[in-house]
Amino acid sequence: MANFHWDTKNPDYGKISKDETGEPDGHLYEKAMDLVIRHVYDFTKEQKRELFANFLTHAASLGGHECPRFICNGINGNSE
Repeated sequence: MANFHWDTKNPDYGKISKDETGEPDGHLYEKAMDLVIRHVYDFTKEQKRELFANFLTHAASLGGHECPRFICNGINGNSE
C-alpha cells in the first residue's frame, strides 16, 4: 500500500521496523505512521456514508440515545 521496501529509510522522528532479513515487518513508530495514514482513510463519499451509518446503527443497538434526526436523515438521503 505505501510501497515500503528493505531500503526504505526511516523518516525524521519515526521508525519503520524491519525483520531479521531487513524487510519491513508492519510496525511503524511515531512519524512513520504518516507514510500510510493518507491511504488508510482514502474512502469515497459513499463509503464514508456507509461506515457512519453502520456505526450509528451499532451504537443505537447498544441502547442509550437515539440518532439525532438531522444526522440520520442526512445519512438516509432525506432532506428533513
